[in-house]
Amino acid sequence: MKTVPIHLPWSLVMLGAMLLPAARAQAPAPAPAAPIPLHREAIEWSDAWYANADKSDKPAVLIIGDSISKGYGGVVEQGLAGNAYMARLSTSRGVCDPCLLDELRAMVRNHRFAVVHFNNGLHGIAYTAAEYEAGYRKVLEVLLTEGQGAKLVLAGSTFVLPGFKGWMDDAANRTLIDSRNAIVKRLAAEAKLPFNDLCAVTDGHPEYYNSSDKIHFNATGYAQLGAKVAAAIQDALRKQPD
Repeated sequence: MKTVPIHLPWSLVMLGAMLLPAARAQAPAPAPAAPIPLHREAIEWSDAWYANADKSDKPAVLIIGDSISKGYGGVVEQGLAGNAYMARLSTSRGVCDPCLLDELRAMVRNHRFAVVHFNNGLHGIAYTAAEYEAGYRKVLEVLLTEGQGAKLVLAGSTFVLPGFKGWMDDAANRTLIDSRNAIVKRLAAEAKLPFNDLCAVTDGHPEYYNSSDKIHFNATGYAQLGAKVAAAIQDALRKQPD
């Protein structure tokens, strides 16, 4: 059988010659990061509170934390009285839980805050330091890109007293919180954000703690923590643009 030659237009030949090396040189797309394995807690909860949400004559601020933030929230609100209105999101979700991102978006997308004070380190203890940092970076991305310009203050977590039975042994408990606080402090410096050292307020002060569970605080402890949080928020408010 006679072969019939096929003559391609010169323009197509040249186009193929140019595209072939580019196709060969193109690096394969990087594989997506593996999702952080999810560790659920036995009881999960979320408590959002926003008094004076209908008012706009003063700036609004949001404090985010765990059950300890519920304890010092009233102190913060009193400390800001006359200068700002306070909202609070207290939750058991750790930074590696995608539910936390949804909770954060629900607050910062639907309300405009001048300052967001964020503290999260006492939940999700099953996650490694690397997983904790990866989850924290996702939280920062949400707050910085979807927070409608809110100033962000990152806070370190408080310690637990020796003898606390909820996690591991005393040395491991201390190492866990030390490690997480070091990560938060480093990320704050990296993003040029203020770091509020809450652990320094209560470390070495067992008299501030609720002796029955060794992780929560009594009225004196919450007064100290609330004053520290309110001061950090006031400082951030003073740096707000006119």
